[in-house]
Amino acid sequence: MMNNNEHKARIMADLFMLTGVPYRLNSTNIKDGLRRLPQIQINFPWCDGDVIMYAYNLEDPNTSSVVESYNFPWDGDDVTRDYPEEIAWRIIAYYNGLQY
Repeated sequence: MMNNNEHKARIMADLFMLTGVPYRLNSTNIKDGLRRLPQIQINFPWCDGDVIMYAYNLEDPNTSSVVESYNFPWDGDDVTRDYPEEIAWRIIAYYNGLQY
């Protein structure tokens, strides 16, 4: 059974596969005291942006419905927090814009 972060990553990966957007999925564990917390990151070989689903966001990682994008044009000097589908469609549009 998938945890919440894996579920959000799968939503995004499915959209990227469907639309032909190249990506890399990375999963790691972060040590927090005695706990090991899952972190999933999606990188893109065609830009410096990434998306992260992780245990240290402002909401409970087991129930949080958002992901964070970083280093994309819409992020400015910070991160953008939004639903996985919304961030995925922004990335798809950005990738398609770079292809023309």
